[in-house]
Amino acid sequence: MQYLIHKKSLFLFFIIASLLISIPLSAGELIFLGHEALGKGEYDEALKYYGQAKKEGYKWEWLPEMIETVEKRKKLGEIKPEYTQNICVIYVTQINYLKKSGEVEIKKDVTEKQKKKMHVFQQAIKQVIESFSDGKLSLTFDHVNTISIQREGVKIKAANSVFYIGK
Repeated sequence: MQYLIHKKSLFLFFIIASLLISIPLSAGELIFLGHEALGKGEYDEALKYYGQAKKEGYKWEWLPEMIETVEKRKKLGEIKPEYTQNICVIYVTQINYLKKSGEVEIKKDVTEKQKKKMHVFQQAIKQVIESFSDGKLSLTFDHVNTISIQREGVKIKAANSVFYIGK
């Protein structure tokens, strides 16, 4: 009996998997996958995703230039940049609201999921900068998590705060 349940489960898994594979990606998802591949230095994969988004009529005005930039970066191959700009990325992961009563209300801000997405964009822009500079300039990123403290009555809203500081 266990074998039959397992066999049915396996059969259902393959049906679900085949349905998921056949669901088309949105153009926005294709662009993000292109950025992700570009950041990893997988230029052919990036070009595949960007090309598919272009073919589907995605209206990102920089898409043709992005494709050219990836093709140029691919031709550069492995580079030894003359200059490297180090950028410190500061994520405000928690905000402590200090109320006039002395009570502290703690709210989460930038999440791990958001940080992973930002990392994809950072690695993609690194590749773009390398392409624009003909391999002479690159970027590195340091990441710092911090807590913001805000007093009640202050009119600054710091939700989803990310700061970039060049070193």
